[in-house]
Amino acid sequence: VKAVAFDTEGRQLALAARPNSYATLPGGGVEQDLPRTWADTVEVLRELRQAAETGRADDDRWLRRRDGSAFYATGSVTRIVDTGGEVVAFMAIVRDATRLRHAEDECTRLLASERALRADAAQQSAALTAAIDAIPHGVYIGDENGITRCNRPALEMLGAVSLEDLQQRIGELGRKFRVRYERDGPLVEPEDLPYVRALAGERAQLDTWATQASTGRDVFIRGTAAPIVVDGRVVGAVAVNSDITAGLQLEQQRDELARVAVVLAERDEQLRAVFAGVRDYAIYTIDLDGRISSW
Repeated sequence: VKAVAFDTEGRQLALAARPNSYATLPGGGVEQDLPRTWADTVEVLRELRQAAETGRADDDRWLRRRDGSAFYATGSVTRIVDTGGEVVAFMAIVRDATRLRHAEDECTRLLASERALRADAAQQSAALTAAIDAIPHGVYIGDENGITRCNRPALEMLGAVSLEDLQQRIGELGRKFRVRYERDGPLVEPEDLPYVRALAGERAQLDTWATQASTGRDVFIRGTAAPIVVDGRVVGAVAVNSDITAGLQLEQQRDELARVAVVLAERDEQLRAVFAGVRDYAIYTIDLDGRISSW
């Protein structure tokens, strides 16, 4: 594809050209892609206009050598004029920039791969956030310097207002929320807390009492923690706390009912023993409706 620009007096002003693209068919015939030909024509006309306006046209594209091997060429065509302004020739400069093009393509590929990885990481992060927020228990994620991420139940369980309330070293948080084995007992040592044990590479579980910072209410918490390991190295920990205060109260109520049942059974046996020792009398109890309930 070749295009030449002339002025009104027939003098050549600019020249632009591009090798034709075609495929050789069996039997010696050739086939040319029409859309590709029109695209090449448009590019040639663009280069011709640039050359006519500036005296220079740049062209970067893939070409083929005589042996059929492809190379990426960067080139330019510049018109040469004499002292009278007449175009007397054109100078073409072509450089093999295949290595540079391959480097640019590799850079483009790496950038696209990085963008894809970033998009995938953002999607996974969003999915993790949704999963954490959907868990009804308190979820805490962080490192040795404190909690860096948690859900709403985690804040409510400890009576914290925001994440900033938890961004302290775990030992300090244990004192802040008065974490202890017994409700009226001493504080748990920092190295015994499940989160700290997880930072040491251990999976841990512990039931403790804690006091909410905002309300002063005591809660009984079952805490489990596990280490976050990357390339064989512990980089943080995740802990899940469950408020089992209601369960503990129900268990205590069941124990109390069991004790009452034992006492009542003992008194019933004593009363029956008394009744058994009575002679010539009929002893029975009557309920509020006048029915005999026992004798």
